Amino acid sequence: MEHEVRYCMTSDGVRIAYCVEGDGPPLLFMQAVHSFSLSHLVPTIDRALARFGLGRQLIRYDMRGTGLSQLEVDGFSPESDLLDMEAVLRAVAPERLAIIGVSLGGPRAIHYAARHPDQVDRLVLYETFSRVADAFAPGILQAFSQLTRTNWEVASHAVLSAGLRSQDEQVARRWAEMLRKSITGEAMARFIEGHADEDLTPLLGKIQCPTLVCHSVDDIYIPFALGQRMAELIPSARLVPFEGEAGGIFNHGPAIEAIDAFLPRQLPDAARGDQAAADAPAPGLTPRETEILRLVAAGRTSGEISRELSLSIRTVGRHITNIYNKIGARGRSDATSYAIRHGIARE
Repeated sequence: MEHEVRYCMTSDGVRIAYCVEGDGPPLLFMQAVHSFSLSHLVPTIDRALARFGLGRQLIRYDMRGTGLSQLEVDGFSPESDLLDMEAVLRAVAPERLAIIGVSLGGPRAIHYAARHPDQVDRLVLYETFSRVADAFAPGILQAFSQLTRTNWEVASHAVLSAGLRSQDEQVARRWAEMLRKSITGEAMARFIEGHADEDLTPLLGKIQCPTLVCHSVDDIYIPFALGQRMAELIPSARLVPFEGEAGGIFNHGPAIEAIDAFLPRQLPDAARGDQAAADAPAPGLTPRETEILRLVAAGRTSGEISRELSLSIRTVGRHITNIYNKIGARGRSDATSYAIRHGIARE
C-alpha cells in the first residue's frame, strides 16, 4: 500500500512522519513502534486497516526514532511520546477524533486521552496496559534490553514469537522483520529503558470519553486482569473479552467487529447500501457462515480463517462443509463464484 508521507515538527524540534488516508470522522491508529510505511510486510495489517479506514479519516505516524521520522533523538519517554502525538494532531487539526491504542501503543493513547479530554470522543484499548511493570517484570525488560543491543535479530524474533505464538512461524518472521526495519536494536533498548517506570494508572480516571477495552481471556503475554482493571478505572469504559490467544488486533474477527461498530464512520449513500448488502446474511446462511464464505472468497485458507476469527480448524471445516451443502458448491471455486454473484465477496 502506497502512503503519502507528510512531516511535522514537535515542540522540542523533532521531525515526525505521518500519513492521512480516507474521509470521514478522524481515527488515530497507534500500534507499538512499527512504521506505518511497512504494513505491507504483514498482509493482515493492511486488511484490518482497510476495514477501519472505511468511512473514516485514518491517521498514522512513526514516533521519534523510528521508521520515517527523525532517527537521531536524545531519548524516549512518556512525555516525548505525547509531544509526537500533539505535533501530528496539530498538523492534521481535527476538532475531535477517536483513538485506537494497541499493545505498546495503548499507554500513548491513554496519556493523550487523559491530557486532552475535550478532543478525544472515542477510545479503544486493545490488549494493552497502563503500568509497564504489571505487564513486564523488570528482570525480563533488562534482559531483553541487553539482547536487543547484542543481537537485534534474535531479540526481535524471540519477542514476536512469544507474542504471536498462536500463529505460524512465517507470520512471526514477518512481524519481526517489520520491527527491525522500523527501529534499530540500540533505539529499541533505549525505548525500553525510557519507559520501564511508566505508570499511567492515575490518569485512567481522567478519561472522559466512551472507551472500549478489548482483551483476550487467554492472553498470558499481557494478562487479561490488566484489561479488566483498566475497564474498572475508566469511568465510561466497557470491557469486551474474547477467547483466543494474543496475536494482534488483526487476527481476532469478533474484536475487529466490536471495534468497527463502536467507532463513528460516515459513508456515502451508495456505499451504505453496498455495505448493508454485503453485511446481510445470504439466504439460508447464518451470519457466521456468511462471514466465513466471504473469507473463503477472499482466498483465505482454513488456517488463516481459524486465526482471524479465533476458531478451531475443526470448527472452520464444519462451517465450510455446511456452507457448501447449503449453496450447492463442490469446492472453493464454486463457493467463490456464489459469493461474487450474491454480493458477499469484497475487494
